[in-house]
Amino acid sequence: MNKVKFSNKSSVSAFLIACCTIFFSPLHAQYDDLLRKNRYTWVAEYTADYELNPLYSETVESEMNLTQVIHLGNEAKQNGLYHDLNLKYYLSDVLLPALRSGAFACYADEHLTQLLASSQIEKRLTHSDTVASFDPPGGKAIVVNDLRPEEIDLFRIRQVFYFDRRKKQFGARLLAVAPLLNKTDDEGKVTERAPLLWIKIPPKDNCEVGKIARNANYAVQTFMRGNTPEAEDMKTGKGNLDLKKWTFSEVHKPSHKNLSSDTYDVLGQKVLQSRIYTTDTVIVYDPVDYAETVRVVENNAIDRVEKIRFVQNWYYDERRHRLAMQVVAVAPMAAVRDSEGNLRYHKPLFYSKY
Repeated sequence: MNKVKFSNKSSVSAFLIACCTIFFSPLHAQYDDLLRKNRYTWVAEYTADYELNPLYSETVESEMNLTQVIHLGNEAKQNGLYHDLNLKYYLSDVLLPALRSGAFACYADEHLTQLLASSQIEKRLTHSDTVASFDPPGGKAIVVNDLRPEEIDLFRIRQVFYFDRRKKQFGARLLAVAPLLNKTDDEGKVTERAPLLWIKIPPKDNCEVGKIARNANYAVQTFMRGNTPEAEDMKTGKGNLDLKKWTFSEVHKPSHKNLSSDTYDVLGQKVLQSRIYTTDTVIVYDPVDYAETVRVVENNAIDRVEKIRFVQNWYYDERRHRLAMQVVAVAPMAAVRDSEGNLRYHKPLFYSKY
């Protein structure tokens, strides 16, 4: 076995600091319990953009996810008077003043190593615009404006997904959230979306998430679409995710209620299997004598599973400035291809509902 020698104590210290940075990052510490406990057989980080405002944004080129509002209440101030809400951009609207008030620990980087001071946060919440000036005529002036909720229509979410073998279900934990600031050209077209800053989300157990859900005045449900991952899209920290094996297990030995992918009705095991295993009758023509041959082709939809869709409920308690999320269902996504093998889209085979 090769041994590493260090010339002095400072080299040893530098090596130890590097190791700590790699293996004990702030994000890693937020789910260290998932890595340590045997009940969690698969753990993986995933970063993706989400639409979390009530309004479907037309400026987003492709729909990242379907967002359905479960509940939206107008929170009262201490004096009992209600304040106006920008309902179309609700989450953006309430997060901006919360950031300014110091409600969250904010960082400049996604790894949560560069903590931002309140003055630095305030600077990020404004931008300078050049406008025409009439004094002198034809001149230009710099005007400092606060960010508007309409300038944020996507949120970059860092989260960790895991599989709990005791409950036989998937779960997720929020790590950090970044409102994405829209950068536009002279014609107002969005050219780039950059993180405004990163909000650290303290880890929460199921009881804490349940409490936030009960107190939340804003709750939405998201169905992944453009942000639906393949197993290799996620940064695995423990175990491995075999989507076909998991799908086969749910089809033959369900651990939860399985719902139809279109009507959301409960599917019995036999009905579900009849949808997974199908047969097609193919007629083959002989170009020489024009004879027809009938052939039966057996299909197994599990063979086409490539992605996994997570259905999540998101909660925001405006009064306490607390954001939480939980996985409520998952769906294996099968590839649909044309006759030439080109991918057309992915479709859910069924939903495993928790």
